[in-house]
Amino acid sequence: MSARLLLLSFGLLLLSACAGSSGSVTESAGTTPAIDLSGVWTGRWMSITGVSGATKSNLTQTGSTVTGDFVFTNSPCFAGAKFDGTLVGSELTGTATAGGIVVTMSGTVTENAINGTYSVGQAGACSNDTGTFTSSR
Repeated sequence: MSARLLLLSFGLLLLSACAGSSGSVTESAGTTPAIDLSGVWTGRWMSITGVSGATKSNLTQTGSTVTGDFVFTNSPCFAGAKFDGTLVGSELTGTATAGGIVVTMSGTVTENAINGTYSVGQAGACSNDTGTFTSSR
């Protein structure tokens, strides 16, 4: 009888531990990021090929979802793109799309700056290009 009681107590202890950790994960998943990226940002981009130019973006943030428009100067492949991304903590990840060209972007965010990298998939003259970007407001 005592072994049954010990086994039952151990089982209840495990169940209560699992229930407590599950609740805390759910609660933190719905938090709003501390930084709001909404607004106009200007900056520069630079390819590993040495080509570079200016950028201007108008971003909108709802919760952790960030969307907007990018304008690029001096790019041999496109002049503008639509951005769709996610902000988690201080990390922004997403894609900028112009027609069939998809640019994967990731960056570190502070209140007034975004610094990161980009990579282009198959895009004619810009295929497999990578580089860096900086932006501020």
